[in-house]
Amino acid sequence: MKKYSFIINPISGVSRKKNIPALIDSLFKNAEVKYKILLTERAGHAIELARSEAEKNTDVVVAVGGDGTLNEIARGLGGTKTALGIIPLGSGNGLARHLKISLNPTKALQQLLNGKTISMDAGLLNEHLFLSNAGVGFTGEVIHSFHGNRMRGFYAYAWYVFRDFLRHKPEVMQIESEGKMMNGKFAFVNVFNASQFGYNVTLTPEASVQDGFLESLCLPYKNRFQFGTALALTALSSGRMSRSFFQNIKSTETTVHFNGKLLAHIDGDPISIDSKAHFKILSGYLNVVVPE
Repeated sequence: MKKYSFIINPISGVSRKKNIPALIDSLFKNAEVKYKILLTERAGHAIELARSEAEKNTDVVVAVGGDGTLNEIARGLGGTKTALGIIPLGSGNGLARHLKISLNPTKALQQLLNGKTISMDAGLLNEHLFLSNAGVGFTGEVIHSFHGNRMRGFYAYAWYVFRDFLRHKPEVMQIESEGKMMNGKFAFVNVFNASQFGYNVTLTPEASVQDGFLESLCLPYKNRFQFGTALALTALSSGRMSRSFFQNIKSTETTVHFNGKLLAHIDGDPISIDSKAHFKILSGYLNVVVPE
């Protein structure tokens, strides 16, 4: 009999998660499976719980939350046979959108019961794991602003993009990948394992979590008008009309050199990077349940 373990952070997003245990019970109690619900008690606890469940040969450990929650649980499951399941309850839900997992919890649970398991890649930014995307520069600045305030949702995110656009100062970067080098001022370098940035914005439509490659999207900075136009077209067209502004590199590794520290992010969680950002693919890092 297949075994599922659901991991829920009871602190974050309480209003959206309070009905999830009852919903799980209603859909899983009559299915021919075993399941249990685990609640995290502190930061990093999801990693420990996921690793423990994998050691018990649980078939699927389900992350109930956003991309940050998925990231923690994936760190506990990487290199094991236990698959990651996803019930997306975050803001951007970039990985879930890429994998065609419903944002409706009931439908996502049904997809979990009836889905298939695939092997997917992950990436590293220095020592930090990411599943969907990671970046340095302007995208990191926006994520830091987003996490430092209470407002959530697409319109809140758009506000932080606009505010940080007015404040942004481009960085001189040296970008190395596949034996090629680019030098100059860049607004950001964002590296994608999946196609979705979040909120249905797709800047790398060809990106695949199963091809063994990362796609690095670099935005050269010429002037504030060019920078603003690229951001506006990205927002208005979900990325479709702004791709000509970017330089795209498909590779297994990309290294970005810069002076001092830069704000950065991994799967929408804020971090800081000092002088060098090294992005690397981890092929076939973990198993994940996706819709048939």
